[in-house]
Amino acid sequence: MGGEKEIVGVVKDFHVQSLHSDLEPVVLLYYPPGFFAIDIKLDASASSLAGMENTISEIDKAWLEVYPEAIFDYTFLEDDISAAYQSERNLSKLFTIFSGIAIFIGSLGLFGLISFVANQRVKEIGVRKVLGASVGQIMYIFGKETVLLLGIAFVISAPVAFWLMNDWLQNFVYRMDFNLLILVTGFGFTLVIALISTGYRALRAASSNPVDSLRSE
Repeated sequence: MGGEKEIVGVVKDFHVQSLHSDLEPVVLLYYPPGFFAIDIKLDASASSLAGMENTISEIDKAWLEVYPEAIFDYTFLEDDISAAYQSERNLSKLFTIFSGIAIFIGSLGLFGLISFVANQRVKEIGVRKVLGASVGQIMYIFGKETVLLLGIAFVISAPVAFWLMNDWLQNFVYRMDFNLLILVTGFGFTLVIALISTGYRALRAASSNPVDSLRSE
């Protein structure tokens, strides 16, 4: 393979590895003794599964006619590319599952907290209603407390999440910039879920008859 070589063409940069790695110089040599694989383009969209299997079987026969001592083994390019990002897909599934569990548990916790607060302040709610407070005003009190708790949680968790995501993105040479808007959007969805989960209990407390809560006074 030594000696001078003739350059027959130059192409644009392309990735030979996953996007975890930077572009590197690549030289393609025409050296038949070093050939060990071939690439075949198949029209998968126009072929059924049975047709694809027949095509692969025909390729197998043609391969054994030319290389009878070599085992025919094949992979699909899309599977090879997919394997390069398998860890990211697994991580995404784990994030989805545990995020769903965390949201569910958090919603239950908020619902329980609002129920506890409503039971502790049942007489206060009754007095407010007697003095003319509307259902909306009482629900606003509960909603304000929920937003305050979520705001404190966001202030604590946002820097940690920002640091973790930026640290994970460092594994990729080609990556997006982690925008704070993503965290704000996540906080918005969390807030909506929290208000929905606690709204029913707050509405019950605000709609109760004040006579029942003040009867013992």
